[in-house]
Amino acid sequence: MFSSLPIKRACLSFTSACSLLTLLGCAPTTAQKPVAFTPPGHWLPAPAPENSVLVNYHRCNAAWAIRHQSLTDQQVQQACDMMAENEIKFHALFP
Repeated sequence: MFSSLPIKRACLSFTSACSLLTLLGCAPTTAQKPVAFTPPGHWLPAPAPENSVLVNYHRCNAAWAIRHQSLTDQQVQQACDMMAENEIKFHALFP
C-alpha cells in the first residue's frame, strides 16, 4: 500500500547530514587568535624578573617552593601545610 522509498530517502539524507555535521565539527578552525600588537614608539619595558619582585623564598619540601613579598612565617607555613593536604587528597582521588 505505502511505498517505503520516501522513508529510505529521508533516512539516507538524515544519515548524510549527521555525517557531514560530525566531520565539520571535527575540522580544525582556520581562524587564529589575534596577537597583541604594539605600534612603533609605544613599546613597554619587559616585566621585572620574578626574583626581584617576589624577594622572599621558602622551600616547603623537595618539590615545592613559595616566593612571596610579605607573608608572615605563619602564613607561609599554613600555605605549605595546605599544599601538603591537597597533595594527599589529590593522590587519594587519582591513585
